[in-house]
Amino acid sequence: AHCDTWPDNFTAASGHGTWVREAVVQEIVDAKHIISIGMRGPVDHDIRDWLANAGGFSLQMSQWMRQPNRCITSMAPWVTTMPIWFS
Repeated sequence: AHCDTWPDNFTAASGHGTWVREAVVQEIVDAKHIISIGMRGPVDHDIRDWLANAGGFSLQMSQWMRQPNRCITSMAPWVTTMPIWFS
């Protein structure tokens, strides 16, 4: 999976990899209500970490593969206390 937190989509201002950032910046969704799981591949740290820095929850695929049970446990506060958007 790719990050959905890109500031743009190559030459376009908006695209399939920008929707999470757009929704948070435009205050459509509070970042605290977003969980993003399974990012992989090369990406700049500021883009990869954008959601977590905004208050959301983000897991890299490498984290999931090493410790899936720990990842599930770490998501519990999010999924048991509020509506969630998954990416």
